[in-house]
Amino acid sequence: MNLMIHPEDRAHRPTALERQIAGEKLDFEFRIVSPTGQERWVREVAFTIPDANGQPTWICVITRDISDFKR
Repeated sequence: MNLMIHPEDRAHRPTALERQIAGEKLDFEFRIVSPTGQERWVREVAFTIPDANGQPTWICVITRDISDFKR
């Protein structure tokens, strides 16, 4: 996905992995460029799912196309 992020938005998208492991829920919007060159807006929500001991085991990322909403 990182290669698809619009070049102007790459610096604004947070480096997520360390923040997610620390338990922070992330919620951000950015543009992507499809292989056909089409520009789309997406919203990404990411959070960890802990094990029984509270240690992060899974990272869940939900990405939704919000292009119509942005228009």
